[in-house]
Amino acid sequence: MAELDFQAPFFYFYRFIKFNPLNNTMIKNIIRCAFIFLIVSCSNEKTDESQIVEKAAKNTESNFPIKRLSNSQDILDGIYAEYIKNHKDLQNIESEVSDIQNDKQLVTKIYNDVIGNSEDYYKSAEYRAKSIRDSATKKEILSLIRNSKQNYFVKIKRMDDLKREINQNYFEIYNWHNVFKIRKTLGEIEKYQNAHPLETDSLENFIRKQENIINKLKTLK
Repeated sequence: MAELDFQAPFFYFYRFIKFNPLNNTMIKNIIRCAFIFLIVSCSNEKTDESQIVEKAAKNTESNFPIKRLSNSQDILDGIYAEYIKNHKDLQNIESEVSDIQNDKQLVTKIYNDVIGNSEDYYKSAEYRAKSIRDSATKKEILSLIRNSKQNYFVKIKRMDDLKREINQNYFEIYNWHNVFKIRKTLGEIEKYQNAHPLETDSLENFIRKQENIINKLKTLK
């Protein structure tokens, strides 16, 4: 409504120009000046608003952006990701951590595939050997399979020990990485809290309003 009221005088001014050709040039110049003034005023108002927002952010105890970077990311990771944007050394550490953790998945998958395929083979071979009709041949083949299987599992015993150590180190890296991130972000969330203090007055006032409604409802018949 305010916008329509503001535009109305220009509409009537335009009709006046249309039916008063003798004053067209002068009136058009006046309108141009008026519109230029309007545009400049709006532009200045937006600039002032933008500066107020920027100054307000800079004048707080922390202008650090507290936010989540994605829907699946929790706020601690969001704060930490913003924090390291200004720290090249921490970005390098993050790359190292990310690479070693991802490589762990790749390395263990390769070994798991080899071991898994071998186990599947022995299961299939034993199943087929048991269907051999000639008992002597069956016994011989089953013995060959079991010997091969035992020899293989002796070989991979050391692999299993190393895999367990790799898994332990994976979680050790994860734990110490979290310790480091918490240490770096605790101060930032505290700055954020100090910059956005929570007062009890508004809540207490709201409770009083609630109680007032409750009392009114109790008296209704």
